[in-house]
Amino acid sequence: MDAGDFPLGRPGTLDASKGKTVLRRNALWAVRLEWPAGDHEFGCPRSDEAAALRELDRVRSYWARGPMRPRLSLVRISHHDFELHAKARRGCKAPDCP
Repeated sequence: MDAGDFPLGRPGTLDASKGKTVLRRNALWAVRLEWPAGDHEFGCPRSDEAAALRELDRVRSYWARGPMRPRLSLVRISHHDFELHAKARRGCKAPDCP
C-alpha cells in the first residue's frame, strides 16, 4: 500500500504544520454529547462507522455510572468542524451543528 491508495493522504499521518498526528479525512464519525443546558461537544473521532459505534457504546457505559448523563448520538462531522469545536466553540449551542 502506498500514499496513492489514500486520496487525501494516509490516515493518521504527521501534519508538519501542526507537529502532530491528525486524521486526514474530509469527514469523521464522532460521538456528540448534548448537555441539559443545551450546549454540546464532540469526541472520539473515528474514520469508520463501525469503530465509532464501538466508541459510542463505550462512552454510553461510562456516563451511565454517573449523576450527569448527556444525550449521546453518533454524527458525521467534517474534520474542520471537529477541530473548530475543540478549540473555539466550547459551550456551542448552535442548532445547525451536526
